[in-house]
Amino acid sequence: MSPRHLRPSADATPAPSAEPSRHLPTHLVASPTVRGLRRLGVGTIPFNVASIALLVAMSTFVVMSPSSIPGVGAPDQLATVDRPAPTTTLATTTTVARTSTTEATTTAPSTTKPPTTSTAPTTTRPRSTSTTIKPAAKAPAGDLVVAVPTSAVVVRCEDFTVQPEAQSSFDADPVGRAGLDGDGDGVACEQLPGRTSNLLPALSARRIPTVEQMLRPSTRLYGVHTPQAPFATSEIDDFSNAAEKAPNTLLFFQNFSQEFPQSAMTTSWSRGMLPMISFEPIIQNSTVGQPKLADITSGNWDDYFTRWATAAKADGHPIALRFGQEMNGNWYTWSDGRFGNANGDFILAWRHIHDLFDAVGADNVIWVWSVNRVDNLPDKTVARVYPGDDYVDWIGASGYLRDVPSGVTPTFDFTFGQTLAAIKAVAPGKLVMLTEVGAGTTESNRVQWLTSFFQGLLDHPEIIGFNWFNAFKDGGDWRIQYSDATSAAFARGVADSRYGELAPLLPA
Repeated sequence: MSPRHLRPSADATPAPSAEPSRHLPTHLVASPTVRGLRRLGVGTIPFNVASIALLVAMSTFVVMSPSSIPGVGAPDQLATVDRPAPTTTLATTTTVARTSTTEATTTAPSTTKPPTTSTAPTTTRPRSTSTTIKPAAKAPAGDLVVAVPTSAVVVRCEDFTVQPEAQSSFDADPVGRAGLDGDGDGVACEQLPGRTSNLLPALSARRIPTVEQMLRPSTRLYGVHTPQAPFATSEIDDFSNAAEKAPNTLLFFQNFSQEFPQSAMTTSWSRGMLPMISFEPIIQNSTVGQPKLADITSGNWDDYFTRWATAAKADGHPIALRFGQEMNGNWYTWSDGRFGNANGDFILAWRHIHDLFDAVGADNVIWVWSVNRVDNLPDKTVARVYPGDDYVDWIGASGYLRDVPSGVTPTFDFTFGQTLAAIKAVAPGKLVMLTEVGAGTTESNRVQWLTSFFQGLLDHPEIIGFNWFNAFKDGGDWRIQYSDATSAAFARGVADSRYGELAPLLPA
């Protein structure tokens, strides 16, 4: 709902043409340079018209080029997260991926495993046990070595271990490192440990559920995404105050430029919230293109995923991992069958990553396969990108209320009806999480839709919860704080006692 991360500004306009030479001072008009330009037609009306037409054509090509800007023309999506402007002054050279075509040896199956035939929600998840993963090798000669320019190295909160370090970095360059203070209150990375006023309890003070308990949670999941989640206290507090209840799930985003986000994990559970990571297979600010799904399957990223899975296992707490979301659409570099990916590549890449995690023993990861709502897509099938029941724990879906056609009532079924039917057809035994949700039209439509939305959740027992995308994006305000009426309608819905705590504090 990006990327959104690679899109140029939509309001770019051609630069104005130069003033005609007849308006230049006499001494300039008499110069040889200007006389030469006038002989070429510079300053004449035909030349100006031709110049403007050329600039418009070039701008259109840049905006509409699908190979360089995946995301243009997405029918129903919201950008995932605001990316802070790159600011650091350190130039680095990083090996990001092997370009060799040599494949890593694996016995991961190449065909979809038989789906579970039971119509009851799946309570256990079978794991692949026959996979043999070749130990990750060092990058051979010919590896793709990317020189990361100074402007491409972004400083993030997870780059620091304690809040005072992040604060010192921010104070030294508050403009260049504004991304460390997402809510603009002057406090950087508020929820990192070490801040004097940080009152988050230690993990040992909470009753954190096991992954087995989380697979069928005892309460409905009620989550949120904010631009700087989970490190901006005020963003989450403002949302909680408007909703009159604290959320129990937190959605944030990760890409291949980042290692395992340990501080974000700790912060999420310290607040009693299940961390759900949208893992996007892209390289931040890459100047040499983005990874293809086949690069993952062939083992080019095995070292990276093995490190990530090892760190996840060491953390030990449940993690919901939402890899390559909305792959059934046509706007991401990881879209199946698009941008150099062949049909079926997504399934192979998903299984390969899953098998790497299994080989490491990272069984605390909950695998969330998450599609975009299908009714606005040219291809409404989802079976073509489903990895199989053995490789998926929860089914996810993104759905936003955007334009409402005249005469149509904005309801839950209007947004999710066709998508839930498609999901049930391919995975009838799986629990469903609405992984990205938002309403961004008129106030009356928002309020009417929210009332229907919460009733629709109760009408579908397979749905265990949702994440609200609480941010400004795509020129709109998607926050529940949009208006008092919107926040009140939302608060009425989550007031239901079935939206409870996941990790309550233990008795003192």
